[in-house]
Amino acid sequence: MIERELTGAGVAAEVLRFGMDGAPLSQYLHVLRREVRAFKPDLVLVQLIHNDFDESYRFLKTRYASSFSQDRLRSGGAAVRD
Repeated sequence: MIERELTGAGVAAEVLRFGMDGAPLSQYLHVLRREVRAFKPDLVLVQLIHNDFDESYRFLKTRYASSFSQDRLRSGGAAVRD
């Protein structure tokens, strides 16, 4: 729908959807790093809601039983991927 509206407004755009229902934040990051970057997008929109962060601070038994990546912050705030 967004692509159709942009095209109708005279904006040449290709919209690709990589979202997954019920995915935790680590899955979003995994897909961005492994899949989305290959398309070299001009813009990436990520819609998050409050429970997307749950697995970042506690273990949840869901269909995604473990994180796809573990990230932590160094003192000073720099992100480190484990």
